[in-house]
Amino acid sequence: MKKMGKKILIVGGAGGMGLFLAKFLQKDFEVSIYDINPEGRRISDEIGVNFSDEDEDE
Repeated sequence: MKKMGKKILIVGGAGGMGLFLAKFLQKDFEVSIYDINPEGRRISDEIGVNFSDEDEDE
C-alpha cells in the first residue's frame, strides 16, 4: 500500500502509548517519533519507525 505522503510525528512517543500508536499507524503513514528518551531509539528501530532526539531548528 502506498502511503501517499501522509506523515505523523509522535512527540514524547518513546513511552508505551506512543510506541503502540507508531506501530499501529505505520501501515498507513510515515511515522516518526521525537523524544529525549534514548531508549526510544532502540525500540523505534525494532518496530521500524524513524526516531529523533534532536531539535532540527538548532
